[in-house]
Amino acid sequence: MTNKLWVFGDSFSFLFEGDKSERIWLLQAASKLNYSIVNYSLRGCSQDFTWQVMQQEKDKITPDDQVLVVLTHPSRYWLFEEEPDHTIPRLFKEEKPGVDSRIKAAELFFRYIQRPQLDVLSVINRLGWLDHTATRNGWKKPLVVLGFGQYYGEDSDFPGLKFSYGDLTSISMDENEDNKDASLFNGAEPRYNHLCLSNHDILAEKIYDTLANDEKLDLTTGFKKGVFNKTTARSRNLAEKEFSLALHLGFLNATN
Repeated sequence: MTNKLWVFGDSFSFLFEGDKSERIWLLQAASKLNYSIVNYSLRGCSQDFTWQVMQQEKDKITPDDQVLVVLTHPSRYWLFEEEPDHTIPRLFKEEKPGVDSRIKAAELFFRYIQRPQLDVLSVINRLGWLDHTATRNGWKKPLVVLGFGQYYGEDSDFPGLKFSYGDLTSISMDENEDNKDASLFNGAEPRYNHLCLSNHDILAEKIYDTLANDEKLDLTTGFKKGVFNKTTARSRNLAEKEFSLALHLGFLNATN
């Protein structure tokens, strides 16, 4: 039986149905490591959701498997149970009983209660649970890949875990030569997992080296930068090389 790569994370590790390139970093890394993928990533989710799924699935993970966690930003909160992919206050287009009061409560929470100190305490507690669970169950050290730059304590606080040095958001932002303009795609992302395919290739190789050869996962060097700008991002030629054509079409429709 093939050993499994258990993946828990957000849009950086989410796999779209029906439009998958073999170059997506998860698929490449799993193939190199000879793992099958069990992926519980969800776009826009919070750490709360990620850890709930891990708690539900932990007894299925064996010592021969590998756990990989993409650590999303801790300021995301799973406020509405039925919508784990919406983790910031938003306006509903439909009229629903109680919606206005819930949205107002969420806005007040983020304005007056949520603060970085609480976020950091929650991250440390979550990672402590993961460290303890992995050690108790005899797992290989889970790999924690930072999705965003964030403080989580010191690596030495969690001897049962491996951490990336650097984060995926920085790689994603550096791909744009126009001053790292985060609004370039206007919410319609033409890239798989917010990364060009050339950087998927590089990330997959780095993940392999980390898990197979126990090397440090350094996300701060070795990646391609300035791949596109506001003009070239609309180019089909670039899309054929670096983006998902299906997602690129959605991007063009959204920005026309």
